Amino acid sequence: FELVDILIMDKSDGKEVIDGIATMAKAHKIPNDQIVYDNDGVGGFIDGFIKGSHGFVNNSSPLEDPVTKKVENYKNLKTQCFYRSGDRVAKGEYKVSELVANKMYDDKMTVRQRFIHERKAIKRAKKDMDGKLQIIPKEQMKVILNGQSPDMMDAFMMREYFELIPKKKLVLA
Repeated sequence: FELVDILIMDKSDGKEVIDGIATMAKAHKIPNDQIVYDNDGVGGFIDGFIKGSHGFVNNSSPLEDPVTKKVENYKNLKTQCFYRSGDRVAKGEYKVSELVANKMYDDKMTVRQRFIHERKAIKRAKKDMDGKLQIIPKEQMKVILNGQSPDMMDAFMMREYFELIPKKKLVLA
């Protein structure tokens, strides 16, 4: 749960994105099955190029809690992962290396400043009519962030996905 490196790309074409992911994965010895990407919108093309990686579908159903074996009461997977990442941050379990924190996110702020800026846009919403927990819609987040998406917070949120999917069992030949 430590962010040790980051590749920040402004506007990029598909090849640049795939090459960037591949370069970071190779540099940090990350296998494809430990890569998650936003499968909504433009990220949907990645699956065909990074075999075995996981597409994160924000509005898909929440997953079973691996401890309780029950599906949690969230509106969707994105909400489930945001709540879980928020709990983990509150417990001090996430870290951002100083190297990453001090890197420039853009020409105005560092990654640390960007996290602080984006965090104000991740808010709980009232429970839906079925009593499910939810967060405010992305459109509202973008209003809070002056038209920008909470991309850094999304990355932290998606990390929780790996805590929810079944772990592979080691098979000895």
